[in-house]
Amino acid sequence: MIKVLLLLIFLFPTEALYADFDFFIESGALWQNRNDFQIPPSLPGTRVELDRYKEGPFLHFRSEAFYRPSKHHGFRLVWAPLTLQIDSDRTSPIHFNGTNVNAGTNYRFQYTFNSYRGTYFYSFWGKGDEQLNLGITAKVREAKIRVSQGNQSESFRNLGLVPLIYFEYQTKLSENWLFNFQFDGLAGGPGRAF
Repeated sequence: MIKVLLLLIFLFPTEALYADFDFFIESGALWQNRNDFQIPPSLPGTRVELDRYKEGPFLHFRSEAFYRPSKHHGFRLVWAPLTLQIDSDRTSPIHFNGTNVNAGTNYRFQYTFNSYRGTYFYSFWGKGDEQLNLGITAKVREAKIRVSQGNQSESFRNLGLVPLIYFEYQTKLSENWLFNFQFDGLAGGPGRAF
C-alpha cells in the first residue's frame, strides 16, 4: 500500500490532490571529513576515527512534508535516516562502552544518526513561489554506534530532543527556476546544531 501511495505522489502534482500539502523526497551522496567517537569520552575509552577507514561516498535520503491549514500558519515534518557501515583494517583492541573488543580480525563499525523533526512556522508574507517563514523546530535525534568483531559486538545508543529555530525564504528567479533557502539551527551551552 505504501509503495502505491508513493507512486501516486510522484505521478500527480501534489497541488492537484491537496491545495495546502507538499511532499518531497531527496537523495544523494555524502562524505565524512571528520567522524570520531570515544565511549567513555576519557580513558580507558579508545578514540576511533571512522573517516580514517572510509570517507564515502555514502547514499542518503530524506523526506519532507509541509501542511498549511491557513494563510499564515504551517507545519513541517522531516524524516532523515542515516546509517553508515564501515569495515576497518584496525587490528589493535578497542575499549568501547565498558567492554574490551579484542584484537584479531578487522572491525565493523555501524554509525547511525537519524533525525526526526516537527516544525511550526508563521508566514510573514507570501505563499507558493514567494514566501518568508519563521518558526520553531523540535528535533529528535537518534544516535547509535555499534562496534563488531567476529561474534563480539557492543553498542551505545543516545536519544535526545533539541529545539531549533526555523527560517525559510523562497522566491521565483524565472519561469522555470526557484530559489529556496531553509535553515534549522541553534547554538548554546551544551552544543550547536545546524
